[in-house]
Amino acid sequence: MKQMNTRLIAAVGGALGIGAHGLALAQTIAPSPTPAVRMVKMPEGTEVKLAIRQKLSSSTSSEGDTFDVVTTEDIPLSDGVVVPSGYAGRGEVTHVEHNGWMGKSGELNIKADYLKIGDVRVHLRGNKGGEGKGNTGNLVVAAVFFGVFAAAVHGHSIVYPEGTAVTAYVDTDTEIPFPVAPPPQAR
Repeated sequence: MKQMNTRLIAAVGGALGIGAHGLALAQTIAPSPTPAVRMVKMPEGTEVKLAIRQKLSSSTSSEGDTFDVVTTEDIPLSDGVVVPSGYAGRGEVTHVEHNGWMGKSGELNIKADYLKIGDVRVHLRGNKGGEGKGNTGNLVVAAVFFGVFAAAVHGHSIVYPEGTAVTAYVDTDTEIPFPVAPPPQAR
């Protein structure tokens, strides 16, 4: 049987012009092994620096709206593994109050929901809230000069421009595969 394999290798090698020895050598070289995947822990409380991927405003957002986030800094883990920046995730608008009469300013609260690393969702906790600039000074001046028409003075909306920084934390211990898949290219 071994002699038949040798003849077959010689015949194929001769047809390809590389000789039996070259073809036999090519058969014995194994492809380099794929690195073993192991699971590493992202501990609860690990800090994650994020940026909002689109503009949010108290004048246009509604409670329950979702928005995209992306990690802006590498995430070092306690066992020496570093998760590179660039992973995408999702956040949610949790509270909105539109600006209104009598100088009332708008309010907008958001939270980070999760970060996607490969096929794993890493649940996050982290909030950001704020309100627009009030218009009380203008309201007082308008009341002095215009009386009841001062009620028409509006406050300002709060706006989080694209790229606004949000700090979040890993909500529960989460196992991620290592080596980690590279983050998707930024859109």
